[in-house]
Amino acid sequence: MTRHEIKEDHSFFITNNRDQKHWKTRKIVGIKLVHQDRPISFYTCHLGWWHDEEESYKFQVESLLSQAAKD
Repeated sequence: MTRHEIKEDHSFFITNNRDQKHWKTRKIVGIKLVHQDRPISFYTCHLGWWHDEEESYKFQVESLLSQAAKD
C-alpha cells in the first residue's frame, strides 16, 4: 500500500511454466509511481529453490533483472 498515486501496474512470469495452478510457476507483480519527480518501480517477488533443475533459480533471477532493467 502506498500514499502515492500508482502510475502503472504490471506483472510478468519469470519461469518457463505459465500454468498458474502449477506450484513452481512464478509471476512477479509490480507497480510504478513517481516520488520527488522520479519514477520508481516496486516488485513483489517469490522465487524458486536455488538448486531446482526443473525451474532454474538462476533463470528466474536473470528474467527478473532483465525485466526490471526495462523500467
